[in-house]
Amino acid sequence: KFIKENSTTVDAQIDLLFYEGQCYKGLNQNEKAIEVYDKINSLKPTARAFLNRGVCLYNLNKKENAIFDYNQAIKLNPNYTEAYFNKGNCLSNLNKKEEAIQNYSKVIELNQNDAEAYLRRGYCYYSLKKVKEALQDNIKAIELKPNFAEAYYSRGICLVALNRFKEA
Repeated sequence: KFIKENSTTVDAQIDLLFYEGQCYKGLNQNEKAIEVYDKINSLKPTARAFLNRGVCLYNLNKKENAIFDYNQAIKLNPNYTEAYFNKGNCLSNLNKKEEAIQNYSKVIELNQNDAEAYLRRGYCYYSLKKVKEALQDNIKAIELKPNFAEAYYSRGICLVALNRFKEA
């Protein structure tokens, strides 16, 4: 607290507040973490503070509010893959699969090596009965991360749905 109050620059205060917010988030004290991220954004709005606030809101099952914060993070940093990814997760959980696919696709556009984004997009495709697209995403996830057990499992489910039992 002493260091935070005696930091000479706004950026130094923000850095220390981030650590405080992370501690509250790590302790699952999401409401307190949100207060800290609000302080940060009152000093200087940052994509990182909105992202972390969104995570806390998601943890509190306030997914629509979390999506709002992820959008704020994206406005501040249009290349923030983590914000698109988290927004995709929220949308998927709200059964807005097409919108989720758009966000996972943006992650992939920005980082073609994100195996988790391929896997999550594959889940959305599968739930929309687009099994071939889901299978392709699972194959890509495995290509990027050869020990990705969840992607092998998902690939097997897609192969069964396509009646390709021996491959499954």
